[in-house]
Amino acid sequence: MFGLVGLIVLVLLAALRGTAMPARAESLPRRIVPRGFVTASGTGLVLDGKPYRFSGINVYNANSSGECWFAMNAGTGLDDALSAAGGNAMRAWFFQSLATVDGKRDWSAFDHTFAVARAHHVRVVVTLTDQWGACDAEGYKDVGWYRSRYRSKVATGLLSTYRAWVGEVVRRYRSSPDVLAWQLVNEAETRVTRASSACVPDGARVLRDFVADVGGEVKAIDRWHLLSVGTIGESECGVVGPEYQALHASPVVD
Repeated sequence: MFGLVGLIVLVLLAALRGTAMPARAESLPRRIVPRGFVTASGTGLVLDGKPYRFSGINVYNANSSGECWFAMNAGTGLDDALSAAGGNAMRAWFFQSLATVDGKRDWSAFDHTFAVARAHHVRVVVTLTDQWGACDAEGYKDVGWYRSRYRSKVATGLLSTYRAWVGEVVRRYRSSPDVLAWQLVNEAETRVTRASSACVPDGARVLRDFVADVGGEVKAIDRWHLLSVGTIGESECGVVGPEYQALHASPVVD
């Protein structure tokens, strides 16, 4: 599901428009991937010029202080888990509620998670919110959230909208090779409500528009790290069969 995003080409073309004399090829900046960053190449992944395959565990509560299963945001819990599991990757919740303490932004849990992962040579899939609202003050994400509330509503107890939150996280960690990929939503789908499995007729388009918007923001801030939508891809609203393929054909999705 990973493919290379060529945003650098668009930047160069925009810069050249209206130029009286075309720049010589040798004068154009070269696309140099920072060392230690996992990037896409065709249908595979590459790390420092060599094929890269990842395996590891889902430690969704890595940033929890106890509100999301047991605490692992400090102490040796995460270190113990990674020592026991092995592998070279992990996946964890990086929700806004897990970085908001007493009405203020607190990055200490996230910094701890990255530090421990780095010590184990493990890269992190950063999941930015949850479809179901688990460990997430924003609650369940119905189709209305994907239409507009993700960028207009600040949930009780939080400091910013989901879209603004994504920008905060990406800006803070965009230079870190510890990030394996940004993942927009755990198990994204576009139901009418949580209680109903009904799908709206334009649910696939709504999800594509959401990914284009938020994914585009991510890529505008950070052109190197991979981006994943986070869908299951079975029979969920908005990602059935060809809808799944169309969603992942987006130029911002790796």
